[in-house]
Amino acid sequence: MARYEIPNLESGYYLASGSVNGFVCFKGDVSSNRDSCPISVYNPTTRQMVKLPDVTPNGRRIYVRLGYDPVEDQYKVLCVMSFSSKKAKYNQLEEHLVCTVSSSQKQEWRKIENTTGENYYYSCVYGGICIDGALYYGVGKPRIAKFNVRSEKIEFIKTPKESLISTTLDSSFINYNGKLGGVDYCSWEEHPMTLWVLEDAEKQEWSRMTYTIPSTWRRSFLKFKGVIHTGELMVFYPWLKLSQPFSVGYYDFNKKKYKKSRDPRIDE
Repeated sequence: MARYEIPNLESGYYLASGSVNGFVCFKGDVSSNRDSCPISVYNPTTRQMVKLPDVTPNGRRIYVRLGYDPVEDQYKVLCVMSFSSKKAKYNQLEEHLVCTVSSSQKQEWRKIENTTGENYYYSCVYGGICIDGALYYGVGKPRIAKFNVRSEKIEFIKTPKESLISTTLDSSFINYNGKLGGVDYCSWEEHPMTLWVLEDAEKQEWSRMTYTIPSTWRRSFLKFKGVIHTGELMVFYPWLKLSQPFSVGYYDFNKKKYKKSRDPRIDE
């Protein structure tokens, strides 16, 4: 395992969105002595950092997701700010901002309206993946938000009643053969890993596949980190304490087999 240092990154930043074509998005920590939230997009290949205009939270929670439009060849950052309102259902309202990432022109945040009428979430910390110009993320309810990167429109997709892919941090969104997939994990079940695949987005039809995971993974705090180029699911385990060793496993959905890769420096 190689160590990779990221230059020009201020202290207090953390990864806010998964990799999109190799690009990653970082968000600064909003502390009590800071009245703005810095957001940056980084290209590990060229080591170029693009800093976006700061966002003023005003006491609101800020969630950031990176998306890509393959038609216009544009990267955009979606910023969702959640704040309380006595008039809002569930006492929550969301404000959506979008910024087009560019190193050659001035960047600015644009406010977009949620035309679906469902402008409240529990949260949007669950998952986040961009597939074929659409950015998907969970909202803590039995549905998934879909943000069209090109049109900048938001719609919602209902999840199966038996699924937890939009309501728990133990689940994860993945790109399953070009389709949106969600991995459920329940350590107390006999077959604790289930793969849900969105077969038809317009009809909101899902398929379901259940897998028996290795015994070494059970009763562990598994972290699913998407699929690699071979189509295998990357899994980190166990996650009991940060001071304890952890291993990296890869699960092949087609062969229903797994393999393990371990960093010897961590195990020392």
